[in-house]
Amino acid sequence: MREPHDSLLNLISERAAALLAADAAAQAFLRDNGVGDAAVWRAYRLGASGPDLLDGLDGAQRAALAGLGLLPRKGRSALATDGILIPAFDPREPERVVGLVKLAPAQNRHGFATARAGIACAHDLADNEALVVADAPLLMLRLARAGRRGVVLAEDSAVLAPLADWLKGREVVACSYLVRRLKALSAALKALGVAHQAVRVEFEMARTNEKLLAQLGLDKAVLKAAAEPSPAGITARLLRDLHRYARQRLAEGAGLEALGALNADDAVFVETFQIGFLPSGFRDALPKDAKRALQGTRIANAAVLPAYDERGAVVDLFAVGGDGTNSVSRNLTEPAQGLLGPNVATAFDHLVVTDSIRHAGYRFKQGERNVLLLRGLEDARRNAQRLADAGVRSAIIICRRQAKEIAAALEAVGIAVERQRMPKTVAPVEPAAAEEKPAAAPVAIEPKPTATKPTAAEEDAKAEITGGTPTPVPEPTPVPAAVPVEPTPSEPAALADPSIPPLELVNHDRRAERATFKGGEATYTVEVSLDADTRLEVGIQRGGELHRDRFDLAVAAQRRRFAESAAIRTKVPFEAVEEHLLRLLDEVRRLQDALLNPSGKASPAASITAEDRAQALALLKRADLLDAIRADLDALGWVGEDDAKLLLYMVALSRKLPDPLWAASRASAGAGKSHGLDVIAELTPPEELIHVSRLTDSALYYQNGNALRNKLVLLDEADSLTSEVIVALRVLKTRGALSLSHVQRDFATGGTRTEFVEAKGPVSVLTSTAGGLDAQLLSRCYDLPVDESPEQTEKVLEAQRKAKADPAFWGSSGTRARIVALHRNAQRLLECRPVLIPFADRIAFPATSVRHRREQERFLALIEASALLHQHQRLKDGDFVVADVRDFEVARRLAGSHVERAQDSLTGQTRELLAALRARGAGTFTIRDLEVLRPGWTRHAFRAALAELLALEYVLSPRGGRGRLRKYRVTPGGAPTASMPTIRLREVGELAKVGEGDFANLIPGAVVG
Repeated sequence: MREPHDSLLNLISERAAALLAADAAAQAFLRDNGVGDAAVWRAYRLGASGPDLLDGLDGAQRAALAGLGLLPRKGRSALATDGILIPAFDPREPERVVGLVKLAPAQNRHGFATARAGIACAHDLADNEALVVADAPLLMLRLARAGRRGVVLAEDSAVLAPLADWLKGREVVACSYLVRRLKALSAALKALGVAHQAVRVEFEMARTNEKLLAQLGLDKAVLKAAAEPSPAGITARLLRDLHRYARQRLAEGAGLEALGALNADDAVFVETFQIGFLPSGFRDALPKDAKRALQGTRIANAAVLPAYDERGAVVDLFAVGGDGTNSVSRNLTEPAQGLLGPNVATAFDHLVVTDSIRHAGYRFKQGERNVLLLRGLEDARRNAQRLADAGVRSAIIICRRQAKEIAAALEAVGIAVERQRMPKTVAPVEPAAAEEKPAAAPVAIEPKPTATKPTAAEEDAKAEITGGTPTPVPEPTPVPAAVPVEPTPSEPAALADPSIPPLELVNHDRRAERATFKGGEATYTVEVSLDADTRLEVGIQRGGELHRDRFDLAVAAQRRRFAESAAIRTKVPFEAVEEHLLRLLDEVRRLQDALLNPSGKASPAASITAEDRAQALALLKRADLLDAIRADLDALGWVGEDDAKLLLYMVALSRKLPDPLWAASRASAGAGKSHGLDVIAELTPPEELIHVSRLTDSALYYQNGNALRNKLVLLDEADSLTSEVIVALRVLKTRGALSLSHVQRDFATGGTRTEFVEAKGPVSVLTSTAGGLDAQLLSRCYDLPVDESPEQTEKVLEAQRKAKADPAFWGSSGTRARIVALHRNAQRLLECRPVLIPFADRIAFPATSVRHRREQERFLALIEASALLHQHQRLKDGDFVVADVRDFEVARRLAGSHVERAQDSLTGQTRELLAALRARGAGTFTIRDLEVLRPGWTRHAFRAALAELLALEYVLSPRGGRGRLRKYRVTPGGAPTASMPTIRLREVGELAKVGEGDFANLIPGAVVG
C-alpha cells in the first residue's frame, strides 16, 4: 500500500531536479568533485535544494512535509537550504521515492533528510544483476561516471535490512574509501546473509590496485582515459583543501612563531577565524593542476584566514605574513570574495571593526570576542548588507586606512558607527602570573568542544593534497551553516597529544549526580545534572592534593584558568588538565543525553518468544480482558479501588494514541498514593517508560526530538515541581510537543547565538500529589483520589501480609514475575493506531459546566483507549481501530464519577463531608467535632476538605485567636446535589443505521483482525 507522502516526495524530487539545471553553484560543486557529467545527474535523478524548492506548495502538502520532519516549526527546513538532493528508492518499485539524501557542500556532510529508507540508484538498476553498494554519494556518482553500472548508495546500513531477499539474488560488491566504513558496511551485509566482496578504493580511483579495480569491473587504463579534466584555475575545492592543509600544519606546530609575530597566537582568535599556516614548501604537496592554478601567487610562510560565502563555503583565502614589524597581506582570488569570521557577525549586534590582524589579535587577548577583521574598503562595501542582515546594529571602526569610507559603507545599510584612532603600537599581552604557569607550548590550538573524527562525508571528499604531512591530523570543522542534515555517527576523538593519558569513566552515580573519571594519576569528579548546562562543579585530585571549582566547561578561557590553578596545586601538567577538561565536556554531554533519553535503546519486543507471544495474544483476546487485568492488579498487591486502577491502566496505555490521557493520584501523606503508579509502571515495557524522580526547569525541552514519543512518563511527587516545569507540562499536554529558544554559547568566538530545540509527543503522564499540584495542570488530568477509608486500609494491610508470606510470589519465576512479563509482552503487541468512534454523534454529554469541555475530551479519549486495548477483538478499517458500544460502556463506568464532580466543582470527599455536616444540623463546629462524623479520616483530609468548602463559601469561619479553637459555620441552603451522570447514547433515529445491535453505525466493510 502506497504511503500518503510518497507522491509528495516524488514531487519534491522532480522540482529539485529542475532547480539543479539552473543552479550554477551546485553544478560547480559536482564538477569540482569529478562528477561533471549531466547524464549521470539525470540517471540518478539528482536535484538541488534551496529556498525556491518549497514555493507554491499548498497547505496540505506543507502539512505532509511537517509530518515527515521536513518542515520544522522552528529553524530552517533541510529542503530550504542549499545542497544536493539524491532521491532514494525501493529497488522493487524504482519509480517511487521513499527517502531523500541531502549532500551539503558547505559542511561536506551527507545524510538522510527524511526518515532512513531506500537506496539511491539509477533508472536502469533492474537491468543489472551485479551491484556495487557504496556508502557515500560522491563515490557512487564517480563510479557511475567511470562507466560502472549497477552502483547504488546505502546511506545508512539500516536501509539494507528490508532489501535482504532482493540482495541475496545478486552479485554484490561493497565499496568505500575508508577501511572503518567498509568494515561496517560489510558487517551489515554479512548479518543479512548477503554474499559479497569488499573493496576499498583510493580517492583518486586510478591509484587503486588493479586487482581491486577488476573486482569493481573497472580498468585502470580506461579509467585514466575517461577521467574528467581537472578544473582550471582556483576552484572552491582547491580553496577548501588548501585551507585544510594549512590548518593541519598549524595543528602540528608549524607557524607558531609567525602567528606570535602577528600577535595572532590567541587560541580563541585562531579558532574564531579558523587560521592556518602555509609553510615555505607547501607547493611540493600539491598535485600538478593545483600547482598550475597557484603559479605566481606568493602565500608561502604566511598565516591564512578563510573567507566564507553565505552558505558557509570557503570562497577565498587571506594570507598574512610578516616579521613582527611589517606585515604583507594578499587575497588568493581576485577580486576578493566572502567574509572573514562570519560567525562573529551572527553572534553579536555590536562589533569592533578593524583592518589590522595585529589589532584584532590584541583585542582577543584582552578578552573581547566581538572583533571583526575586514580586508579594506571593498570588503566593507561588499559585506555591509550581509552584516546588517546578520543582525549587526552598531560598530566601532578602528582601521589604518580609509576608516571614513568604511564607516560610510556601514552607515549606508543602517549600522550606527563610531570611529576611533588606531593605536600606534600594539604590545603583546602577557598572561597574568606567568611565572606560576606550568610550561606550555607558545600557542595551544584547541579542538572544538565537541571534537570528533571527520565524518564519512568529509573523508569521502578528502583533499587531493598528499605528502609533506607524515602524521595525519584530524581536519578542523569549517564554520557551520544552519543546514539540518542528519550527522553520520562518529567515534570519540583521540587526545591531541599522545603523551597525555586517556580519560576513562570510573563511576557515574545518578542519585548523587556525579561522575568520576581517571586520567593517569589524576582523578576527576564532575557534576552531571539533568539540565543541559555546561556550568558545572569540577574537582581534580592527585595524591593528597585537591582542587575544585565551578565554571563553564564550554568556555576555553575558564577551562584555561581552572587548568592553571589545578596544575599549581596538584602538580598535574597544565596541558594534561586542559586536554582532560575538553574531554570531560564531551563525556558530560554524553551522560546528560543518557539521563534525558533513557529510552533511546532499541525495543526488546523482537525478543518475545513464540510461546510468550501466544500467551500475550491469548490475554488480549479474552472476552473478560478487563476482569483479567483487575485480577492481576489485585495479585500484585493493589487491592480494592477497582475502577481507579482500571482507569490508571487505560491512561498509561493511551500513550499509544495521538492524544493521550494524563492522571494524578491524590492522597494525604502516608496513604500510599504512589503505590498504584508503581504497579502500573512495573507492567509497562521498560522501553516505553520514563520514570523521573526530579525534573529541572529545562529537562523536558532538551530531550532527543522523539525521546518522548508514545512514552509513559511517571513523575514522583508532583507537589515539588517548580513553576517552570508545571508550565512545560501544561504546554506538553495541550500541544503534544515542547519547543524552546535558548541562547547557546559559540565556542569559537565566546559569543552567543539563539538556537531552537523541540521535544515531540504524544506522551502520557502519571503523577502523585498530596494536594499541592497546580490547579491548571490538575484540570488537564484525571484526578484520582486514593481511598483512605478504614475498610480500604484493612485490605491493603492484608495484601501486604499475604505477599510476604507467599514464597511462590517472589523470585524470577514467581507469580509476580510471570504477571509482569505477560503484561509487558501484551502491551508490546498493541500497535499505535488511531481509533474511530463512529457513534460519537450519538453521545449525549452533560453541558452544565465549562469543565465539561475538557471532561468530554477525556471521555472520548477513554473510549479510544478501551478500543486500543481491545484492538485484537475490534473491527479494523484501514489503519483505524473501530470502537464499539462496549468501549462506550467501559468509559462511562470508569469516568462517570469524574463527570459528576465536574458539575458542581466539589470533590468526592468534600461533598461527603458537607452532606454529613448538614445532616447533623449543627450551626457551628470545630475540627474536633468532625472526628466524630468521620472517625477514619486524618487531620490532613479534614483540612483539605475544609479549605475547599471555605473557598466556595459553603462554610464560613471568623478568625480565631491565639490558643483558641477555630470555629466554622455552615452557610444556609440546600446541600449541593450531584445528579447521576447523564452520559448516554441517543437512539438511532435520524442517523442512518448500519449493522445490528451493539455494532450499529459501524463502518461497513471493516474487518476483525
